[in-house]
Amino acid sequence: MDSNSGKGTVSFKQRKGYFVPQWALLAAAAGAALCVLIVGLLVGYLAPCGSRVGDADSRKGDPPKTLPYVRLPRSIVPEHYDIELQPYIYPGNFTFDGKVRIIIKVIEATDNVTLHVNNVTVRESSVRFSGPGAPSIASTSEDKERQFYILHLKGSLTAGQKYEVEMDYVGCLNDQLAGFYRSSYKDNGGETK
Repeated sequence: MDSNSGKGTVSFKQRKGYFVPQWALLAAAAGAALCVLIVGLLVGYLAPCGSRVGDADSRKGDPPKTLPYVRLPRSIVPEHYDIELQPYIYPGNFTFDGKVRIIIKVIEATDNVTLHVNNVTVRESSVRFSGPGAPSIASTSEDKERQFYILHLKGSLTAGQKYEVEMDYVGCLNDQLAGFYRSSYKDNGGETK
């Protein structure tokens, strides 16, 4: 093409505005996200304890509720569990039967055996305590707040000795995702399984 004739001349117009490379945009976005994260962490960690969202007791001015001590006594340690569970999964009857046999070792002399139980009913007639020189069971009790089931014995257990606790119980297969529970889902056809 002849630059003097004007025919077939190509002209370029200059584009107006500011153009930012893509890498610079990505870096700016990452920097902004990092700043938001840092500010969020600072606010969360430096806020006074009483002003945190969800802390209802401190907002009302009430003293915080002290939680019960739920650790088992250290005088006995379990060494072995044999557990049998029989669930019943029928509409309106989500229960289970259970049996447990626990071998315990006595660390310090004591006159009771404390176990954790929650949302189960122990069949009192099934509770057995055995071992060399094992005292008989005087009574049983339940501390619902701490979720304890306690065997009160007629005598003291010997330190270093092993004993066996057996019992049957009944429980509910709850849908709270705690303990021995039930859950369901919908398949692709929308049917609950």
